Amino acid sequence: MNARRISDLVRSIGIKQRMMADTALRELGINAVQGRVIGYIADHQDHGVIQRELATAVQRRSASITSVLQGLEKRGLIERRVPADNARNKQLYLTAAGKAMVVQYDSLAQKINEQTVEGLTEAEMADVVALLTRLDQNLPEI
Repeated sequence: MNARRISDLVRSIGIKQRMMADTALRELGINAVQGRVIGYIADHQDHGVIQRELATAVQRRSASITSVLQGLEKRGLIERRVPADNARNKQLYLTAAGKAMVVQYDSLAQKINEQTVEGLTEAEMADVVALLTRLDQNLPEI
């Protein structure tokens, strides 16, 4: 088996997983960028996410993030709060509906992960992880 075949298979698996994730997001009524934004806020809301941080994290321009946030806010998935010590930097948090959506998406993502490894034994999964880790280590950090 050659290096190109391995790369093709890794890419194919990634594309299929991304397509399945996009379908799951559509079922929840959001797109991939909105999903990334909600996910980032969910993972970092303990300190209050600000828009500039979010734009950097999801690699989008500030104007684009503004539009995404306005849509999520209108749907009641996120809220902006003004901290007492800094009225200029509104912080972003998930609402109860946003948190519920994250739980739903996590469940769908778990199903995708399980489908990906369906039929593999624990030993085979360990071998796959070990081999993919070695491949990953051959490449520069991004």
